Amino acid sequence: MKEIVYSSTFSKADFYDHFQWDSIFQPKYEILKIEEKADGTIDMEISKQGPRILFLNEKPTVNHEIISFEKGKIREVHILEYIVFDEETWSRKRQNLLDWIDANHPELNGFIHDQTKQGALNYLKALEYYKMAMDGN
Repeated sequence: MKEIVYSSTFSKADFYDHFQWDSIFQPKYEILKIEEKADGTIDMEISKQGPRILFLNEKPTVNHEIISFEKGKIREVHILEYIVFDEETWSRKRQNLLDWIDANHPELNGFIHDQTKQGALNYLKALEYYKMAMDGN
C-alpha cells in the first residue's frame, strides 16, 4: 500500500489484521468516480466515513486512489491524494482525545497505535467515553 509518499508492505496476516481493525469501525465506502485505465489499473475517488473518521475529520474523507492488479488479485492500493481531509481539525481532535483519555481513562492508553481488533474496540470505547464527557452525560 502506498499513501502519498509513504509505502507499506503487508503480509496476508498483516493485511487481515489491518482490515479486521478497520472493520470494527464499520466504515461506509462510496465510489464517487471510477475509471479503468489502458494499463488495467483502476483510477477511483472514494469517500469513507465511520465513527472514527466523522469524529476526527467532522465529515467523510475522500481519496484519489489507483488500484493495480496481478494475476487477477489486488497487487497495490496507491492513495495519490487526500481530496477531502482536514489535517488541522484531525490533529486537534486527535490530541484532545488522547489528552482526555490520558487524564481520565489511562487504562485505554495506547489505543491510537494498536491496530488490532482489541485496539479498535478500545478506540471506540475511548470515543464513547470522550463524547459522553463532552456532552455532560
